Amino acid sequence: MVEAARGFVQKLTVPRSSYEQLWSTKSDIFEQSKIGHISRTRRLHEGRRKIKQGSKEYDCAGRFALLFLRHDIDETVASLKDITLRQGQKKATVAYERIARDLSTTVKALKSDKAHSRHYLSLLTKSGPGDLLELGNSVSNL
Repeated sequence: MVEAARGFVQKLTVPRSSYEQLWSTKSDIFEQSKIGHISRTRRLHEGRRKIKQGSKEYDCAGRFALLFLRHDIDETVASLKDITLRQGQKKATVAYERIARDLSTTVKALKSDKAHSRHYLSLLTKSGPGDLLELGNSVSNL
């Protein structure tokens, strides 16, 4: 119940158009068989299998996106050479503020993404990319 409640609180905002196209006849997720009629149950079962597989692929891509984002943040910090900083201000603060503004997001969200990438980077450097590729989709937030 706690996980369900957390899911409602942290729900994703999805564009309305995605719901309108969820059962679209243009989608091949729940398509008819090329060899003839198959039962609705089989189409639903096969469609669910395709969705789960797609979810795994997106999870993997998401992990790599976090690693690349971390790299880009680090590169932005390193590229700040001739800037004037306020007293007590660090280059990282300036970099986060610039990136957040460019991405129309918050510094807090960027720092959260970078923090999540820390464990993936550790896994990548210790075990190689294979483990990162094969990581189960239930382990999306190390």
